[in-house]
Amino acid sequence: MEDNLPCSQTGRQPLPADFTLGDIGIFAVHMRMQEPEKALAQIPVANRRCEPLQDPIQQARFLIQDPDGLYFWAKQDAQVFSKDSSQLGGVAGLSIGVSDVAASKAFYALLGFDQILFEGRGVFADLQGFPGGSQEVQRVILSTAKPAEGPFGAMIGYSQIELICTPQRKGQKIFRGRIWGDTGFVHLGLDVFDMKGLQDKLASQQIEFDCDSNEALSMGQTKVHCAYITDPDGVLIELIEVFKIPLLEKWGIFLNVHGKKSGKHLPKWLIKQLQKTIQLLIQQIQFLALLLNIIKMKKLMKQ
Repeated sequence: MEDNLPCSQTGRQPLPADFTLGDIGIFAVHMRMQEPEKALAQIPVANRRCEPLQDPIQQARFLIQDPDGLYFWAKQDAQVFSKDSSQLGGVAGLSIGVSDVAASKAFYALLGFDQILFEGRGVFADLQGFPGGSQEVQRVILSTAKPAEGPFGAMIGYSQIELICTPQRKGQKIFRGRIWGDTGFVHLGLDVFDMKGLQDKLASQQIEFDCDSNEALSMGQTKVHCAYITDPDGVLIELIEVFKIPLLEKWGIFLNVHGKKSGKHLPKWLIKQLQKTIQLLIQQIQFLALLLNIIKMKKLMKQ
């Protein structure tokens, strides 16, 4: 999910959210919570789309819609990185509309979402808050088999992807006719600790990088490797491998998170100290993502 420039700065009025369950693309972000009733109490009534309900894997969840019309699941999750007064935590996963469940399952398994927690077909009570939520759907909930690897794995933990397909209705693409900056969820971002290994794995299944920085790019004193792929329905997926981030930049102290320690978690105390640096890193990655997408669109226009 990307931050959008205000329309007053772009000179263009962003297209509003437009979605019916079964449409193709990312349609909801999952946010972690521990105590459903307390979390619900923090959400204005006008933004609630359902009360806490049990989903197919017996986890409580409720649906939220923000002022721009975007949907968020608050999902019960035992993973806690840092306890504070907030009832909602970090991102736990996404819901994605797909046209072919089997093809999407195989694709996301290559990215580590190879555990099937639920697979079924029917009308689900917890989906009723969405437009079109009363129709029959194919539904699959996927998870990673283990917590995320890499320096920030302790903060990311396990993640889930929910696939939704409407067998009686051909969904339209959520981001049809839109550009970067329009209202909506632009892409799925994944933290990677072995970009070359992942590239080889995907290439063995005839999946190529659509856009690739090819090597670590310097953004100030931060170095990252950024690449993009698309899922079978064209949903954009950003792959980011972090190489180096500043600890105390003014003293010339940096943290190399690549190489022999690749794949290992940074200590929690260090990640907490790096919060401001991580926020800056996210902003820099978003800017880089915009540049890479401009390059990609220019290439497509020349074809």
